[in-house]
Amino acid sequence: MKKRHLIFTLIFLMSVVSAEAAGRFYAGIALGETTVSEACKRVRSDCDDSDVGLKVFGGFQISRHWGLEAAYVDLGQVTAALSSSGTPSITARIEGFTLSGAGTVPLSKKFDFFAKAGLFRWQIEAARFGRFATQRQTQDGTDFTFGAGMVFRFTEDMRLRAMWEQFSDIGDRNTSDIHLFSGGMVLFF
Repeated sequence: MKKRHLIFTLIFLMSVVSAEAAGRFYAGIALGETTVSEACKRVRSDCDDSDVGLKVFGGFQISRHWGLEAAYVDLGQVTAALSSSGTPSITARIEGFTLSGAGTVPLSKKFDFFAKAGLFRWQIEAARFGRFATQRQTQDGTDFTFGAGMVFRFTEDMRLRAMWEQFSDIGDRNTSDIHLFSGGMVLFF
């Protein structure tokens, strides 16, 4: 008896999902500003904790309200000058891949609220430039990411997206949250 209820429930849920399924792929690109929290608080010198961030993404809109999204994210570079000359003596470049579940809530005919949460597989390539040698170090890991924003629909196939995202606890020892404020274009096909 319990098996029948489970089977009927699954069939009902699949029919509801497929009845409202949009079933459309999309791809996009976004550009914005990245800020690494806590990066310059540990350095007593000239430090730049913000850079240009780039995101190339694609996904599948399962239904009007739900989707899956994958992205390559380049969060830029943090630099610090530990010498009085002002030349960078430490740099750290941060990039990675995300996989997220996404939710959309229509607000009007042209505007949607958009939110997502998932995992960020990151890599940091750090370099410390000394007087006679350069030390290089690579760190990697997987941590949580989430974000929210607004979508403006030009047409059914072309949209603009403005978004804030947080990439949490990035780094092996001294972790930081990284924030990306971006704007970009999304094309559905």
